[in-house]
Amino acid sequence: MLIPLLRRQILGEILIFVIAAIPLVAVWVLDAGSAVKISVSVLAVLFLLRLPILILASRKIVLPDGTRLTLMLNGYFRGGKLVMVSVGESDARVIRYERNGLALQYNKLAEGRLAIEALQEEAFRLRWLQGRVPVPRFRKFSSRWNSACLTTIALPGSDLTAMIHEMEPKELVRLLARAMRSWHETPVDDCPFDHSPNADLDRALAAIEAGQVDEANFEPQWEKRSADDLLDELESMLPLPTYEPVLTHGDFTLPNVIIDRGKISGLVDVGRAGVSDRHKDLAICARSVRRNLGEQHVDLLFREYGITHVDPVRLKFFTMLDELF
Repeated sequence: MLIPLLRRQILGEILIFVIAAIPLVAVWVLDAGSAVKISVSVLAVLFLLRLPILILASRKIVLPDGTRLTLMLNGYFRGGKLVMVSVGESDARVIRYERNGLALQYNKLAEGRLAIEALQEEAFRLRWLQGRVPVPRFRKFSSRWNSACLTTIALPGSDLTAMIHEMEPKELVRLLARAMRSWHETPVDDCPFDHSPNADLDRALAAIEAGQVDEANFEPQWEKRSADDLLDELESMLPLPTYEPVLTHGDFTLPNVIIDRGKISGLVDVGRAGVSDRHKDLAICARSVRRNLGEQHVDLLFREYGITHVDPVRLKFFTMLDELF
């Protein structure tokens, strides 16, 4: 089947096809000079060949549920294959291009106005983060019709969930804490992305009103509650104690941390990166450590990070807030 992204792209290419044909027809009907005819004809033919070339460069992929898709992505893929990425909780479709088992590029696809806006926000953050913290290299953001694609160069290595059975849990926790500390020590004077508690509550309210919150995916302690109920409790917890603004990732989990030969090579999925309270990353990372490595390693995370007092109220606030995204 052709997914809407591809169907809309084909419609766009057909429009380009028609526009390119207009000057070609015009110069021949108007009996222009030979040089003009040749020049315009060559340019028009190049445009006319664009669609068949893209179709020939398309790739077929099978999703985990057996759905077969045909994709036309940015660039030409030679000698490699496309793989659907199933790790993580993002609603976006992520396609990895790899060659000889080595990941080279990622294409994150979005459809619909809200999804495109979220992907564009990630592109903005990714570009700002370049050179400040280790993140994937931004390659291209393209949007056409009602779909968009964010293309990045793959970081070397594997995410930390792939290393759980190959490294000691304590070492994984130390790497997490070190990476988080590095982010939080990054200067934020010129960071334009406000993720303060109030700003994130506004985003949560917008997500609820847009029907984007999946209540069926809530953590066990909140599974019988509604999104509106959680939002009301979060608002009742404000104002939180004064905090030092730091650069936070916003989704600091094991699947989003990439390791290569025992060292952190970078973090991915930066769509919620911005200035906030360090407890935001600590809360989400602690939950990820609890899920993947066990409760006994959470205190080690805090010790290795170097924080002497962890505020349980703020941990609860940011953990609960994350349910709404």
